[in-house]
Amino acid sequence: MAEKKFAIFMGNTEFPNTNGALTPLPSSKSDVIALYNVLADPQQGWFTHPLSLIDLPHHKLMLNINQVFRKATRDDEILLYYSGHGQLDSGGALHFATIDTDLNLLHATSLPADALCAMLRETRCRRIAMVLDCCCYCGITEGAHQEFEKPFKKSIGNLTAAITDGYAISIIAAASITDQAHDCDEKALGRLTNCIIEGITSGEADSNDDGLISMDELFGYIDGKMPSTQKPVGFSSGPVDGLIVSRSKIGQITPELIKRIQDKLNDAVAADDISHFIYDNASRILEYNPDEIATCHEFSLRLLTAWSREKVSHHDFIEQWYQFNDTGLPKANASA
Repeated sequence: MAEKKFAIFMGNTEFPNTNGALTPLPSSKSDVIALYNVLADPQQGWFTHPLSLIDLPHHKLMLNINQVFRKATRDDEILLYYSGHGQLDSGGALHFATIDTDLNLLHATSLPADALCAMLRETRCRRIAMVLDCCCYCGITEGAHQEFEKPFKKSIGNLTAAITDGYAISIIAAASITDQAHDCDEKALGRLTNCIIEGITSGEADSNDDGLISMDELFGYIDGKMPSTQKPVGFSSGPVDGLIVSRSKIGQITPELIKRIQDKLNDAVAADDISHFIYDNASRILEYNPDEIATCHEFSLRLLTAWSREKVSHHDFIEQWYQFNDTGLPKANASA
């Protein structure tokens, strides 16, 4: 069965039950639409099962997230995106505000990060990415924001700790201190979201020019582009090289890339460092035309590219090949 790539794009623009404590964020709708259009684009995007959720109450968001997390299998990938207000409770735990959020009833009227942790522990999906473009310090003066920043980062970090060992999770979050984090001049997009879109559409986020943009590459790009007043934070756990966000218009599957990988395979099999099973299947993939490789063997190419550039250890390459690659496990009589 072919792997599925799920994406949930959530945005909230109005917070009518907070008596003005959480200001409206009209840019959140623009964020969701703009990023959805990029990542669901069949020519450039990565995600085959995108879902847009704007201005929904907390229980409907939780229902949709839970359904996707339960539906996804171990070979699938999930992206969870949120644009809106984040709110810390009295214990420092993070909650994502929704259209029905009441700050006096925060646990019952928001999407708690702890609820996402519970869903992460239950899902069979091994590859999960999150992008959180949320302002958590609305109304807090700059001199006082540091006491809120540490529990915010801790709450985001807890999401990576919730996933089972051997699974891959990567999170990029805005670390903003005012609601101006959602103001990106005339584009009316959140700064983080705008930076992500620019990195993908320009191809600049594809740092190794292999035609794919990973969460690691994306964070490296935005970390260098975001203003000093709003630096993003990134967390990752497990083998994150396989967490792809988008294809790149600039990066290409070039003859030079194919030759470098094939030379690496030739040397490895000659030294008896890899089995003939891996060698034969990898070489067969490289014989396809670039469009077929990009369409049917994206993760295999990503893993081979990282291995050929020594960004993945030999041991991790072999382990991930048998875990994730679409050619399946070796036959019982195959060489070790």
